[in-house]
Amino acid sequence: MRDGIGFGGVFLAMLCALLAHDLLRLIFAALGLSVVLASLPAMLDRSRAPVASPGHQPQPAQLESWQGPIQAREQGISRACINGYLADRNGNGWSDVRPRTQCIATSP
Repeated sequence: MRDGIGFGGVFLAMLCALLAHDLLRLIFAALGLSVVLASLPAMLDRSRAPVASPGHQPQPAQLESWQGPIQAREQGISRACINGYLADRNGNGWSDVRPRTQCIATSP
């Protein structure tokens, strides 16, 4: 007789461990899904925004238009609009204008 569990015993132990793991995973996934489904009506109620009447449309703020950084550098302009904010050209690249000023880039 051999000592120890043998191949069949190890195989069955691993199979039982994997099945237990999958069962626990499915139980936790089902619990998580039930929590999400229970809170779904509340999330839908919050996501419904009131519709504005056609006569009352908010006006967007008037922002200055500036060239993007590549075109500004090519044209020798010292200011450009980068990521929606005004920037000044310096020796090492660009620096933000203080106070931070929003703008619209006219070039891609």
